[in-house]
Amino acid sequence: MKYVLLRKKVFAEEIKSRQEYLYDIFKVYTIPFYFDNYVELRSIPENFGNIIFINGHNGQVHSYLMSKKIEENVIVMITCYQGLVQTVNLNNKKMLFLHFFLSDGIYPYEHLRIYKTDKYNEIINSNLINEVLDK
Repeated sequence: MKYVLLRKKVFAEEIKSRQEYLYDIFKVYTIPFYFDNYVELRSIPENFGNIIFINGHNGQVHSYLMSKKIEENVIVMITCYQGLVQTVNLNNKKMLFLHFFLSDGIYPYEHLRIYKTDKYNEIINSNLINEVLDK
């Protein structure tokens, strides 16, 4: 499992919060890997759940999908507009889009507590995710 944060600067507090949330949901630890324009949280073990979460603005997500070979079978994109991202042809991949704007109107990348809300839990605990993780 991978969780990709597409931005140049990611604060340690945010990384820690996301690691804690991923552990709460999936009971798996993650290690951050730092690249020029993004941070990637990789699960331990790396082959846990054949899924990648990509968090960023639509242009960033589109560029990431176009420039990387996605090995995972399920791609969860947390982005502000899915139209551009949907133009990428990813054969035989299950794709799930989550919008930045949730029902309470808070941007997840600004307020980390959004990841503790019922709406996000409902999405993450969806049948698609549970099916992929064999839960």
